[in-house]
Amino acid sequence: MSSAIEETYSSPTSADDEIDLIAIVYILWQGRITIIITTILVTILSVTLAILQPNIYRASALLAPSEDNSTSQLAGLAQKFGAFTGNGLGLGKNEISKTSIALETLVSRKFLTGFVKKHDILVPLMAAWKWNKGNNTIIYDSDIYDIEAKKWLVHIKGSPLGTPPSDWLAYERFMEIIAVASDDKTGFVTISIEFPVPELARQWVTWLVNDINQHSKSREIEDARNGIHYLEAELGKTKVVEIRNVLFQLIQEQIKRGLLAETKREFILETIDPAVAPEKRVSPRRSLIAVIGTTLGILIGIFVVFIRRVISSARNKKRAA
Repeated sequence: MSSAIEETYSSPTSADDEIDLIAIVYILWQGRITIIITTILVTILSVTLAILQPNIYRASALLAPSEDNSTSQLAGLAQKFGAFTGNGLGLGKNEISKTSIALETLVSRKFLTGFVKKHDILVPLMAAWKWNKGNNTIIYDSDIYDIEAKKWLVHIKGSPLGTPPSDWLAYERFMEIIAVASDDKTGFVTISIEFPVPELARQWVTWLVNDINQHSKSREIEDARNGIHYLEAELGKTKVVEIRNVLFQLIQEQIKRGLLAETKREFILETIDPAVAPEKRVSPRRSLIAVIGTTLGILIGIFVVFIRRVISSARNKKRAA
């Protein structure tokens, strides 16, 4: 009896599904010309856009933290003499690592805007459009900057007409092309630049590594000098032998700290694998864009066919009424 019930309820449904499927196939077959034309047009458009997109190259440098243990030694000495912990020496128990500070500094607005000005790279940063591999030249966006007249031509996101982009706009643009990653397991750091000009990407990564090392070195030397001045002042205030001995040890460690910073070329980040001018692009993925465009064209074509069918049916019903 159950089989009879199943036949009673399942058969009409199966028939309806079959009829609906045949109707859909028939509609698509009738609209095949529309689907084909739409697919071709959208594919041509996507391929054209993919070809017009400039190649983007990625230059990367692999780095290793170059911290020594002088700070930890200072912290240990300072903790033995708690009155100085977190004061003039700046050595608290929860001190942030120098590498973390350097990496945060590297992507800070102040550092990057200063970097752009120091190396005079505002024009290529904002206006370089693509690289001519054949003659190794940079092609600038002529709507943004006149390279021959050395003049800004258009209004750029709020900058006054004909004037250079603001520091904030330069910072935003740099943040679009830079990537800084740190491996939690190994501690290695990767600094990358993605840009249409491979040689500039390489050069900027190299400059970034050099500049952040120099910035961290200068900061370390200044901190050491300030620590020495502070400790010498404290030394003159006390005659207690035990305290004076601790102060002398702290001064010696601060001197050592400054000397180490002076003598190390790559103070905070040591280069393991330097940046090179990349030969292969990372984007755009033109084949993928073409496949997506073709798929989108098919879907748009099917959508148009069904919309036309619905409109046609609605008109026929209106006429019949």
